[in-house]
Amino acid sequence: MSTKAGVGMRHHRNPEVAGREAGEKALETAGIERPDFVFAFASVGYDQPALLGAVRKATQGVPLCGSSGEGIIAGTEADESNFSVAVMAISSDELRFDSAIATDLKRDSEGAGRRIAEALRLKIDHDALAVVMLADGLTLNFDRFLTGFEAGVGAGRPLPLFGGPSADHWEMKHTYQYCDDRVVSDGVACPLVSGRA
Repeated sequence: MSTKAGVGMRHHRNPEVAGREAGEKALETAGIERPDFVFAFASVGYDQPALLGAVRKATQGVPLCGSSGEGIIAGTEADESNFSVAVMAISSDELRFDSAIATDLKRDSEGAGRRIAEALRLKIDHDALAVVMLADGLTLNFDRFLTGFEAGVGAGRPLPLFGGPSADHWEMKHTYQYCDDRVVSDGVACPLVSGRA
């Protein structure tokens, strides 16, 4: 049993080139042809749907979650420009990833938490490890989100929830969250990680 992961980071200003090259580099670094799951993080200078489409094509359309950030850190490299993207490709026979996305955090963070829990509830098994939360840092009310999430998951063993807020380039105007082919704002993307780790 094994888990392989690789990261690719690119800075090209063309979103299709940057997304494709970052995805290809992640696969190369991991030493895999097809991942099981992909994380993607990008700065906000890009056309977000075009960038995500290129990442998805390069990684063969496998499940993906991610978000925008003020800067991108990968390995020993950090970049706070408007044009950076990092992709992590993961292949594992030990871990499983199931994702959900919800919007409308500003108006109803508690409802978004419930919707995420409801989307993931049937996937939460005895080997569920954690939920990664990538939420719009401008509109999230974490306490209300957590209340909704915990109510939606229901009683049972605690399920750790961790992650971080999406950001823009310190403009405090617009962030992005990604889940598979969807790019949203005022949202939260949450992969459930299960298995052995």
